[in-house]
Formats: sequence, C-alpha cells, structure tokens
Amino acid sequence: MAYFSVKLASLVEAEQNIGNISKQLSGQIDSLETIDNLWLVYKNRSALSGVHANLRKIRGEIALQKQETDEMKAAISNIAAIYQKTEREVLGLASEEKKSKWDTFVEEFRFNYGWSDLLKGSNYIGTIYGFYQDIKNGQSINDFLHTGKDIYDFVSGAAKTYNNYKKIGNAVGRKTSTVWWLKHITGLNKLNRVSTAKNPINRFLNNLTNKTSPYNAQIKKTIGDYAGKNGAKAACAKWGNVLFSGVANYFANKEEQANSDGEMSDTRVWAETITETVVGTALQEGAKIVVGAAVSALLPAAPVVAVVALTGLTTTLIGAGVKALTGQSVTEWVSDIIVDAGEVVVKKAGEVVGAVGKAAGKAAKEVGKAVNNVGKAVGKWFGKLF
Repeated sequence: MAYFSVKLASLVEAEQNIGNISKQLSGQIDSLETIDNLWLVYKNRSALSGVHANLRKIRGEIALQKQETDEMKAAISNIAAIYQKTEREVLGLASEEKKSKWDTFVEEFRFNYGWSDLLKGSNYIGTIYGFYQDIKNGQSINDFLHTGKDIYDFVSGAAKTYNNYKKIGNAVGRKTSTVWWLKHITGLNKLNRVSTAKNPINRFLNNLTNKTSPYNAQIKKTIGDYAGKNGAKAACAKWGNVLFSGVANYFANKEEQANSDGEMSDTRVWAETITETVVGTALQEGAKIVVGAAVSALLPAAPVVAVVALTGLTTTLIGAGVKALTGQSVTEWVSDIIVDAGEVVVKKAGEVVGAVGKAAGKAAKEVGKAVNNVGKAVGKWFGKLF
C-alpha cells in the first residue's frame, strides 16, 4: 500500500525561514518609504524624477512579494497544524488537547452572548447596532435594500416619536419631555408595572401572576399564540418552530444512535426526540420570562436596558455552565434526566419491554392523532391568510 510521510520539524523550520524573509521585505519597504518621504522635500525633484518613479515601482513589487510570502507562511502553518493534530489522533493523544471546563464555558458564553444581546433593551441604540451588523454582514443588493427599508422605517418612526414628546413638552415642560425622550430611546426608563412588594419572593411571584405585570402578559401572549387566539400568523410561526425543532432533534438522535454501537434503541430515540422538543420549547418560551421576573424582583427600580441585559446574561451563563459541566445543552441535559428517570421507574416495575412497547404504541397513535388535528387547524389558519 502506498504511503507518504511528512517531516513536521522541516515544515516548522520552513515556516520560520519564510517569516524571516517577510521581515526582511518589510525592512526594505520601510527604507523605500523613507526615501519617498525625503523626495517630497528635495528641491531638485525634476532632475531625478525617473529614479523616483523606478523606486516607487520597486516598492510596489516588494510589497506584492511580501504579501505572497505571508500567504505562503500561513499555508505552511496550517498544514503543519493539521498534520500535528492528525498524528496525535493516530497515536491516541487527542485527549491531551481536550478543552478544560473553563475553556468550554468561556467559548459557549462568547458564542451565545455579544453586543447585540447586551444592547437589546436599549431601544434605539440596540436597533442602530443591529443595522450596523446587517450592513456589515450583507452579501447581496437585496440584503442592503431590505436594510435600507428598515432604516427608513426606523427613522420615520423615530421622527414621529420625537414630535410626540415635543407635544408632551407643552404640558410638562420642554426639559422634562426631553429627559423622558432620552430615557425612551436609550432604554433607561423603568419597566412599567413590575411588583413593588417588600419581600423579593413576593415580588417574583407577583411579577408572574399579577394581571397587570408585563411578564404575566408575556405568558398569556405565548399561550395565546399556540392556541391560535392571536391570529393565524402567530400560531403557524409557533407550531412551525416546534415542528422544525422536532425534526432536527430526531435526526440528531438518529445520528447518536448510529454511533452508539447498538446501545441506543429506537424507543430511546423517540423518547429523547419528544422530550427534547417539549423541554426545548418550554425553555425557549419560558426561561427568559421567569429569569426576567426574578431580575425585576431583585432590582425593581432597574431600567429596561439593565433588566433585558441581565436576563440574557443570566440565561446564557446557566447554559454555558451546564455545557461545561455536562458536555450537553440544557435541553439535552434535562431531557436525558427525564428519560433516564422514566427508564428506571419502568425497570423497577419489572415490565420494561411490555410497558415501553405498549406506551410507545399508544404514544404513536396519540401523536398521529394530534398531528392530524394540528394539520387541519393550520390548514384553516392558512386559508384565512389568503
């Protein structure tokens, strides 16, 4: 069988040599740049104009050579890294490169929380930052046209809002109305109707249960969306998200089953898929509401921008912590606990095969019936849209 070998030490040495060449080229470019600057103050420039033109041409050629040298250095560095990683894996040393729990935590946190999350509650500031991101990441003329339309709508709405605050100034004074406007556009205004009870626990419970609470309103709206009470578009969006989440979970679990050497049964695949979808949907819809209610309970006078930022920060920290400690997302971790607990109960009952098979068959019928009903309902909703 044909084979080939790579001398990693020679690759590293070549990378270092090319790096030295790049440094020498940089020195030459700097020298020519110095001559170029001196040329600007030289009195008899016309006499040596041809020489100057040639020097500038040479400088450009050297700059091009340096760019190509740097690209070669980067390529060799990547090749060396790939072979080093492959060699370690072949020798069974890959575990030495395994990330620590702290590294996993930091990586997960950075991936899921950034400036956009921090500024989400800052109203105009967060919106403007979002436009900046859209322009920065735009790939086609359509992307920029859509962003332009959004910016136009935002500016138009902002102008109307400002005029409304000017009108308020006629009653409360221009200075007061301007302060209110500034708080509004920066998210520094206080969140309305949060509980002000003396006990933090009572504040938390009130934030979730009081009919006037913004968090209770979010809960009702979410339930109403799934029930179809808030219109066809909202219901289709919610159930569509559940459907796609379920499909993604199913294929992920099938892949896990394929890599389990026969230890993961079909029943386990379906159990994890259903549980992960339910748990994931509940966490997605409820986590920020509950955490937000807790943040407002601890800091009832905090401005909107702080409440939103701390809510996102807390949920992200929890997710990153679970990932670092368990190697799983919160959804997977909670799902496994539920499924494992169910299996233990069944085993203790001594009816593993019969009970699971019967439950699976019944569940399949119920799920099929539910899907059929949802399909009919969604069909009716779509009919109302057109």
